[in-house]
Amino acid sequence: MINKFTMSFFVLLPFICLAACSNNVQVDLDSYVNSDELQQLSQKELAIMSEFEKLTIGEIEPDDAADFLAEYVIYPYSEFVSDLETIRPATSEVSDLHNLYIEAASTRLEGYHLSEEFIASLGSDPMTIANDTLMEASSLMHHYREELALLAEEHDVVVK
Repeated sequence: MINKFTMSFFVLLPFICLAACSNNVQVDLDSYVNSDELQQLSQKELAIMSEFEKLTIGEIEPDDAADFLAEYVIYPYSEFVSDLETIRPATSEVSDLHNLYIEAASTRLEGYHLSEEFIASLGSDPMTIANDTLMEASSLMHHYREELALLAEEHDVVVK
């Protein structure tokens, strides 16, 4: 009788542990993705990207572009990346996901710096390097969103 109980316990133990781990990821992902902090940071990022767009559509005079980029894009986006790096998810799955976001944001910041270098050099350096870096950042951000959707679906988390 004890052997059957012991055997059943050891057979069921991995499933119990797996369910508990899954629940931790669900709670962590839900608190991560639906947190006020991440929502505010996302809004800040969108606002900064909107400022950068002003450069690309010609709303900013070429003589003012470098100063505008430094003040309204690079400086606030650097702060944004720093704030993003302070978020510490509890589980490795959500932490890995968050690291994708940080990588995408850091790559975008690098693209902004390269754009500033292009403007400062009066166009003597090719802008294609900055554009390629910004495209890579967009690709990484797309990958982050895909991974977020997959993880949310896997753990039944509704992203608001």
